[in-house]
Amino acid sequence: MHILIRLLYALYHLTCANAVRKAKRFGLCSKIDLSISLSKKRKPIKQLSRFGGTIIEGWFGDFLLHGAPELLDLLYQTGLGAKNSEGYGMIDLLDRQSE
Repeated sequence: MHILIRLLYALYHLTCANAVRKAKRFGLCSKIDLSISLSKKRKPIKQLSRFGGTIIEGWFGDFLLHGAPELLDLLYQTGLGAKNSEGYGMIDLLDRQSE
């Protein structure tokens, strides 16, 4: 369990840093507050794939995203994390909850 927590912690920081860069690029500088947490519905599963000569590590699972609606919409449209143009980081909307 400790390994999963450490890996997800690294995933959280990488994903948030990527979201901040996207928000700045699209002019949402004042709306970059984002929080990502695990859903209690199911445990995330690590998936490895190969892109070119690089191994890509990703996570498949249910995560809760909280942030400004404009930022969440941007992330929905562009994806989370890196390699989005290759299809990585796509989001399926399971449930839209208001705060």
